[in-house]
Amino acid sequence: MDDGMLRPALCLLRLFPLRSWWLKKEKSFEIAVRSFEVAVRSFEVAVRSFEVAVESFKVAVGSFKVAVGSFEVAVGSFKVAVRSFKVAVRSFKVAVRIFKVSVRSFEVAVRSFKVAVRSFEVAVDSFEVAVRSFKVAVRSFKVAVGSFEVAVRSFEWAFRQKWPPVPGLSCHPISL
Repeated sequence: MDDGMLRPALCLLRLFPLRSWWLKKEKSFEIAVRSFEVAVRSFEVAVRSFEVAVESFKVAVGSFKVAVGSFEVAVGSFKVAVRSFKVAVRSFKVAVRIFKVSVRSFEVAVRSFKVAVRSFEVAVDSFEVAVRSFKVAVRSFKVAVGSFEVAVRSFEWAFRQKWPPVPGLSCHPISL
């Protein structure tokens, strides 16, 4: 057995009297494990926040599609109204009926524009919600990273508490 293999074995032999002291430090490991559990839960919350943000963006895109469709209907209604007015000018006998249709077409067009404006407002609100959701998700990930850092520090502290440097040893038990 060469000197390089003998040295860690000697370090381990010197650690056995510390066993009773070692058992008293179990709380520090429990704290470290709980810190990691909190960090994992924080990451789960962050992932759920990102999922909510993605769904919000999908809703916003759908709202914009509805708004575009509403504007297309409104433009079509105005085209029908303009054609109706042209026919009314050419034919005065039928003008009263066509005029009523054109008024109704304009009413439908105005309603369609109102619906389109509301749809765009909903889409803008949806995008704002999505942006807020992404901000919350980013904050959640930052909290989760901080929780993992705390957990790592807790484990380091726990190891240092459980295996402090032994006087007279040239190596630290953790380095084994």
